[in-house]
Amino acid sequence: MKLKSLTHLYDNKFSVDFDVGTFELVVTYSKSKEPSIEAKPEFWTALEGVTETQKKYVLSAVKLMADGALERLQSWEQFLNEQYGTFRWFGDSWGAPICNPEVEIDTPVGEFCARCGGQIRAGDRGITLPFHKGIHDPVTREPYHLQCFKESVGIG
Repeated sequence: MKLKSLTHLYDNKFSVDFDVGTFELVVTYSKSKEPSIEAKPEFWTALEGVTETQKKYVLSAVKLMADGALERLQSWEQFLNEQYGTFRWFGDSWGAPICNPEVEIDTPVGEFCARCGGQIRAGDRGITLPFHKGIHDPVTREPYHLQCFKESVGIG
């Protein structure tokens, strides 16, 4: 099942469009527990064919939309792909597949490494990654020295 869109209809009602159909949901909040989702049986039947991870994603997305994050969720993937992509690299190439000239950037001289906190200097090699602290915070790019990044993923 693929999630195509989520639409806030009114109040606490939402429309969820999947490749297998469109469903109307009602999200109810309680101060003492997680928001609950009410839907017709067809929605829950459609979810039976997905993995637990996919199910958690769908339910989390609906809950976030009910929390007012509609615009952020609808444009999130497009924003990351168009504006940030995944990796960008800087400095001299080290021969890895990431070192594609299309994703090369100028060395972010004067910025600080997200791992060690050291200043990025001219001649340093490394990468930048999108970084997002929370749903209401802007996405930024955080630089890493090449060695710091390798250590952070266990290959350093």
